[in-house]
Amino acid sequence: MAPTPPSADAASSASPNGGEDRTRRNVACVKCRNSKVRCRTSTVPGQPCQRCAKLQISCVVDKFHKRITKRSKLEQLEEELQSIKQVVHPHGADTKWTPTSPRSTFPNALENNNRSFAQPIPQAPTPLSEPSAAAAAPPSARLPEQRPKTGPTEARMLGEHVVSGHDVDWYFNKFLQCFHPALPILRKRDPDECYEASPTLFWVVIYVTCRRYTTDRVFFRALVDYVEKDISKALMEPAMTLETAHAALFLCAWPLPVIRLLTDTSTTYISIVMTGIMMIGAHTGRGSHKQFCIGSRKARVFSDEEAASTWVACCALAQKISAMSGHPPPSIQHDDTQCRASLDSPFWADLLSMFDVYKFLNRFHAAMSVHASSHGHASSSEVARWEQEFEALKPAIIQSNSDLTHVLSLSALLEIQTFYFSANPEAPPHVQRINYLRAFSTARRLIATALEHEARGKLLTHATNQVFRSLVDAACIVTGVLYSTSAPPDVSPRDADLLAQHAAAVLHRCSVEESDLPHRIGVIVETFWAVRHLVPRIEVGPRAWSDRLGVGVSFWCLELFKRALRAAQKNSETAAAANRADELIHRHRRTRQQTAAEPPATDAGVLTAPTGLQGAPTSVGPPINMLHPMAMGADPFQEIDWSMFTDDFGWIGDDGVLLGLP
Repeated sequence: MAPTPPSADAASSASPNGGEDRTRRNVACVKCRNSKVRCRTSTVPGQPCQRCAKLQISCVVDKFHKRITKRSKLEQLEEELQSIKQVVHPHGADTKWTPTSPRSTFPNALENNNRSFAQPIPQAPTPLSEPSAAAAAPPSARLPEQRPKTGPTEARMLGEHVVSGHDVDWYFNKFLQCFHPALPILRKRDPDECYEASPTLFWVVIYVTCRRYTTDRVFFRALVDYVEKDISKALMEPAMTLETAHAALFLCAWPLPVIRLLTDTSTTYISIVMTGIMMIGAHTGRGSHKQFCIGSRKARVFSDEEAASTWVACCALAQKISAMSGHPPPSIQHDDTQCRASLDSPFWADLLSMFDVYKFLNRFHAAMSVHASSHGHASSSEVARWEQEFEALKPAIIQSNSDLTHVLSLSALLEIQTFYFSANPEAPPHVQRINYLRAFSTARRLIATALEHEARGKLLTHATNQVFRSLVDAACIVTGVLYSTSAPPDVSPRDADLLAQHAAAVLHRCSVEESDLPHRIGVIVETFWAVRHLVPRIEVGPRAWSDRLGVGVSFWCLELFKRALRAAQKNSETAAAANRADELIHRHRRTRQQTAAEPPATDAGVLTAPTGLQGAPTSVGPPINMLHPMAMGADPFQEIDWSMFTDDFGWIGDDGVLLGLP
């Protein structure tokens, strides 16, 4: 280990005639210079700099060293690899270095994490033991062959937290196994290459994995704070890179746990990304398009496959985000011939199926938006025509058979059927009842299928926000129809309780920590069912806010839940609980304001982030088993987060209404 150069004071005393400036320019060690970070010299002469000391790496100072570029580093690594092969295996035997996987430390981690939830569900197969990642992944989700590594992964620092190279490998492997198949667009799959290309994308990948697999809540909270601030800075760059686009798309799919129903940043992210990647020609399906990658964008180098996959994923997310936000759909009806030609591989089958589904829904939502703006609603016959068209085209649209596409198919069908609730209210009641029961049947199947795939392959554990929002619609429809005059006659009260229980359970399984959006909505749905007797039954069935398009039925149901809880507050049997709930609203606000004003308390020294990886990785939040019978107790309001009605929805006072998105 080479000593650190003298400090600036020593340099100035030794070189009085301008030597200080020359010394300062060359004081950075090789490691800090390569990482493009500030090198803080040690106060003790001969000791490594502060960063190298924390990371326990060699600290070498070379005044003539120049930072190695990606191209020269790649050529150097290839030359070293060839020389090693010739020395060790002169006869051409091929070997490559493989890092030790931390997964071997805890083979039954996922089973232990969700064992309490994997219980039998009516009309569902018995949960199976967790298969290996390679066996569980469908052919379309397998990763392409990667370039062999030539050394261990470097350790990284996030503030005062040190993440070892071994743990970085584990986080990336877990991301590629569990999360990446749902949105397979990451092109820098080696951690070191990813960090060099974009530190923002690197930490977003770590964050997505830590949503479910970390035992260090302090490190997870630091990740959330860093990613939330850093992604905003990255998106401000006028010339967007694919890495920045991928980071934002991953955050649209797996958003930060601090978002709320009406403050979801996905609408902003997806708008910026769609514009940014069009400015580099990704929508053409051609890499480094010479007519778009000009000027400051000339350095953007990417292949046809990378451009096409990014554009297809962006279009799919943009359509779903617009639908779950309740505004007219984006324009994604471009010629996709070149994109499909670039993605002509089984690896992209699920992504193309998702794109085709959302492209169909894009046309559907555009038509419904015209009906809503012109007539206030669409006729039920028009909705039925689109439903029949989707059923007829579904075999051609969805050409892969996986858990994800199975859930996607039911979600798309339910997305069409939700418009029955905003259809012309003058239709005969028996016609409305038939349509409501069709949507109820689809929502029931979607919830049962999601719970089945969760017990078998942890689908909800790794699900995207778009899957969760489809389940919110399903839970609201099931709960609302069950408490309406259109409830199925063959459903007994016991079965109705079980269906409502499953509706809340499927939302809870999407929760990553207490008080996040899935947990809050799950508690409200669950509590409404417990106090539903305090409000009259819904005549015919739930309605919808027609101007909010597909999300209107969920908003209508949430307003119904609010009325039920307000009626419970005024009930003499629950007056004490109502007073405590009112106190909880103001106390929660004061606590949040104090928490935001106080700086986080941190211990001196460096924190090692993923030390919990030595044990079984668990979800950030406590495991929630919602399949047991609901026992509300004497106080049905004890689990309600009342700030959701005041903060998320804008319900303040008796005349409060559900506000629109910011």
